[in-house]
Amino acid sequence: MSSKSPRSNSKKSSSGKKRSTDSRKRSSRSRSVPKSQTELEDEALGLIQDASPARERSHSESTPSKRRSKSKETTPARGKSRKRKPSSRSQSSKGKRRGGSSSKRRKGVKGKWSSGTKVFFRFVLSGTLGALFGVLFCAYATYEAAIYDVQQWIVPSPTAEGVLPAQIWSSPYMIERRSRLSQSQLEDLLLGSGYSKVQNVEVPGDFEVLDNRILIDNRVDDALIQERVYVEFEDDRVSLLHNQSNIQRPSVRLSPVLLSKVNAGKSTQDRTPLADIPEIMPQSILAMEDSRFYQHEGVDFIGLTRAIVVNLILERKSQGASTITQQLVKNLILNNPEKTYKRKAREALRALALEQRLSKDELIELYMNEVYLGQVNGRPVIGVTQAAKVYFGKKVQRLTIGEAAMIAGIISAPNAYSPLRHPEKAKTRRDVSLKRLNAVGVISDVELAEELEKELLIQVIPERRRANYYVDAITDIVEKEHGQGIIASRGLQVRSTLNPIYQVLLEDTVSSQVAKLEEKHPKANGVQVAAVVLDGKSGAVRALV
Repeated sequence: MSSKSPRSNSKKSSSGKKRSTDSRKRSSRSRSVPKSQTELEDEALGLIQDASPARERSHSESTPSKRRSKSKETTPARGKSRKRKPSSRSQSSKGKRRGGSSSKRRKGVKGKWSSGTKVFFRFVLSGTLGALFGVLFCAYATYEAAIYDVQQWIVPSPTAEGVLPAQIWSSPYMIERRSRLSQSQLEDLLLGSGYSKVQNVEVPGDFEVLDNRILIDNRVDDALIQERVYVEFEDDRVSLLHNQSNIQRPSVRLSPVLLSKVNAGKSTQDRTPLADIPEIMPQSILAMEDSRFYQHEGVDFIGLTRAIVVNLILERKSQGASTITQQLVKNLILNNPEKTYKRKAREALRALALEQRLSKDELIELYMNEVYLGQVNGRPVIGVTQAAKVYFGKKVQRLTIGEAAMIAGIISAPNAYSPLRHPEKAKTRRDVSLKRLNAVGVISDVELAEELEKELLIQVIPERRRANYYVDAITDIVEKEHGQGIIASRGLQVRSTLNPIYQVLLEDTVSSQVAKLEEKHPKANGVQVAAVVLDGKSGAVRALV
């Protein structure tokens, strides 16, 4: 039994192990005293057992090919159990071979699809790039056309500075003590002369209407004595003239009255440079119409996105997205009221081009002088300067916060919010504009509360033609000497010899005398009358009916 066990164990080892064991046995026989066979076998068995752990470790670290070669040299007694493992490995290796071949087939199919996908994506990419370049080229060509249109429209001096319509003026006139002139008549003449009707006189050119007198700040160019004077009335006559120091004056010289503006088919509104317009006016307009005016380049994409979202939510057009620049393009360059996407696209491109041509200050100045602000007596009100005169009877420089807010508030629908026909709606729009000024930080909460409590005082002073026959005679004389249409085409400022007080008195006298004549002689109804007032020294015409 003991002899079988070492042999079976030795068969498990490799041939190399057998040779090393035999050599050890020979050396031990040659060096030691002869021993019995049983002792020698026990000694060899111990050596084999001591060497087996190290050899097993070397087996585990050997390559698979060595393990397979060693498994073939095992004994027949352990062969059955050992034969299954190679078969399992062979099966797995077959599976691997099959899997390898199938994976190769899948890789081949995948490779075919990837090449086709590449071709498809190349085709899509080339088509997309071609379409993109085409769109960009069309946009570039359209933008160049927009630049050309803007360049053709802009004049060498696009701003408002120094530009005035053709006008015909009276001569400076004198108010004397005991003159037959009522308080309302003098108020009308002062407005025609360009004085500003205010609640508190502060600067030259202001006047304030009191109970039976008018305070005039007459520190103007045409005055002989530049001071503040009081004109007192009694029984529709001038009863007293004196300054603030209570020094009486025999007469006071006032500025000429505007008789007429001459229209040559073009705009005749007054133009005022931005530097002469109070800061609250452009601030009010920007707060209501384009709060991001100084941030965008002609088209406000943020405001446009907001308007689209709000309109989609409400399912109606409740918000607009046109900037100040786009409104200028629409009203001055395109002049097309159609609401189409094509027109909006052209408008946007020209707005971008206009922003490249003019500065922001030039654009807002141009807008304030060209914006439409309703109609009064059938005549359009164009620009904030004319609106200040017509609606408040003052120069644009004298506008208050509330008045500027009202003008800005009615821009979106000037006829619907007209202070002449709809004063309550105009007041509502003023309040909305004031709240926007507060929201953007222009006015404080205290100023907002104060302005909201104030009444909106509208003093509609429509521009009108004075002394019609006199203006016609002056126009004929000037154009006969200098050429037909010369006044309007060159924007001439014509100063005449007409005395506006004499003209008022002559018109009143003629009207009253004609009424008496028709009452006394009914058959004279519709009679034609002519009257003239001449200066006895110079022969100048002072009044004409």
